[in-house]
Amino acid sequence: MTAGAAVVPGQLPVPGIDRRAVRPLFGFSIDIPEPWIVLDLDPRTSARWVRQLVRRRGIGTRRTAREAWAATAVVRDVIAALQAQGVLLAAILAGRMGEEVVGASITLGWERSPSSVNLDALGLSLARASPGADELVQHRRVDLVAVSDREAVRMRGREQARVPGSTTRREVVLHQLFVPVDDPTWLAVVTATTGLLQLGDVVGEAALHVAGSLRTGNAAG
Repeated sequence: MTAGAAVVPGQLPVPGIDRRAVRPLFGFSIDIPEPWIVLDLDPRTSARWVRQLVRRRGIGTRRTAREAWAATAVVRDVIAALQAQGVLLAAILAGRMGEEVVGASITLGWERSPSSVNLDALGLSLARASPGADELVQHRRVDLVAVSDREAVRMRGREQARVPGSTTRREVVLHQLFVPVDDPTWLAVVTATTGLLQLGDVVGEAALHVAGSLRTGNAAG
């Protein structure tokens, strides 16, 4: 994606990627389904893009000045956290529940291995890994799933995470897919999360869709 392209009135500018994030040299493409909104992670353009997102889409706000400011701060906080995690691409669903902006996210990152990735060994390693500080390990499930024409390792679970724009923490559902590509030393990592536990299965299906849409090299064109 390239930032700074021409924009049709009423539409958002084309979002950019964070070029500091790890990514392969080969080309690739993925499909982000409607109504997910791809975020601008480019540090040079994201602040302006967020202002336009809130103004044009009314994310989580009834468009009062105070609520618009709060929604802007939330989305900026989300983007800053994604940039710190080395995420290359991210999309969100956002809405409002009472006074709180809530939603879900899907991200794409890349990991490189010094040798060819063995999915069975990766799955076993993930299943046996020590729990993270915020993980609710009793919910961890690891399996192999079919995504398009290949297999991927899927990890599902729950963890405690900070609510963007606040110091409050809540339980979130996490779906993570480790997807092999033609270059056996690279893995695409698709991660979907939501703080609305009842949307866990829906977000998981969206993650499978994104992972299954991944194309690399000539197939990405």
